Amino acid sequence: MSEIFAVRGILPSGDLTTREYFAGSHREARREALLGGMSAVYDIRHIKEGIWSYEYLGRDYRLKLLNALRFQVDAGVPIAQAIQAIVEGETKPLRRARLARTLIVIRRGGTLADALDAVGLFDEHVIALIRAGEKTGLRHGVRAAIQHEEAKRSAWRQVLSALGVLSLELSTALSVPWTLHFFAIGFIRNSLNTTADKLRLKSFLSELDTIATVNLVWMVMTYGLAALLSAWALAFMVSPAVRERSWPYLRRFPLLGAYLRQASMANSTRIVSAMLMTGVRLGESVDAMGRTVTHGEVKRFWSSVATNLRNGHDSVRAFRHEMLTASESLAIAAHQNSNQLGEILGAIADEREYRRKELAKGLMVMSVGVMITYMAISMALALWAYKLYDAGATFNLESLQNLM
Repeated sequence: MSEIFAVRGILPSGDLTTREYFAGSHREARREALLGGMSAVYDIRHIKEGIWSYEYLGRDYRLKLLNALRFQVDAGVPIAQAIQAIVEGETKPLRRARLARTLIVIRRGGTLADALDAVGLFDEHVIALIRAGEKTGLRHGVRAAIQHEEAKRSAWRQVLSALGVLSLELSTALSVPWTLHFFAIGFIRNSLNTTADKLRLKSFLSELDTIATVNLVWMVMTYGLAALLSAWALAFMVSPAVRERSWPYLRRFPLLGAYLRQASMANSTRIVSAMLMTGVRLGESVDAMGRTVTHGEVKRFWSSVATNLRNGHDSVRAFRHEMLTASESLAIAAHQNSNQLGEILGAIADEREYRRKELAKGLMVMSVGVMITYMAISMALALWAYKLYDAGATFNLESLQNLM
């Protein structure tokens, strides 16, 4: 995978300079520096990007980049010049170094989709839309990509809002075992030690030790799990290798796996629909989607359709697959031309999007259920301890009254 390197060297004028390059290795960074005008290279340092430096991955920045590209394309500027203008207009070194990779790909004969795919800024659906635009009109492809990113940003904001509410409630619940272990247990133990009856005191302390042990196990287990999940989430955001290894496992979860499958199917079907309705041939559309989609099952579906078409099957037989329901297969069989097939696939995409939203509601209900279960167990331990404290205080009060 390519990284960002800071190369320190000397220019033909004799001045020392340091420049950032997006390259796959120290050797490639040295070669890029020499090709870029340096006469000698003294030092190459790998820049490790912290989590605070990942602003180039933000959705707002991706939208700004696509909008800047759209303005250039609408003005009739060639792609190489448009990318050059965007790179030169970037003020942040890390962003500029990463975006410079797109210009390198363009100059080496690659397409805009290849250039955007090389830097990893966008998902496979944006790349597919750009590829479709390169065949039928880049302006339409970039605008479709902008609409896709805006829809993702809206959905992501809803997810973040839900996660914010859940995390606030969960943080309150997480404080219960901590407070019980470090504060309440000691207070209750001191209050029980005033019990004059030794047998009763031993019974109280034995029960309190049981509560303390159970609460400690519960706290270590839940806090440890929270720490592991937090570390994994951070690594998932930062490391592409962690993301690649995590996706297959995430797709195996019953509810989450179905959600990811429906989301990928909805997006990919909508993109193929848009490609067909803008004049791209069916074979090219499904072949491009088979190359760009990342979800395993959905990728196999589009690859199967592309293979069937190459083997001479008609579109009706080509779409026969277990990923499609019987009603969807019947709807596809009723099409008369590519434009109508695009409309049918668009309707299928809408239906898959509805299923995705229903699964999202299920995921939210499951998350709330997990949180409520955790709160119930934590509060049950706290109430158990309070009940023991109340029993000890009542026993001491009754013993005092008997003495009086």
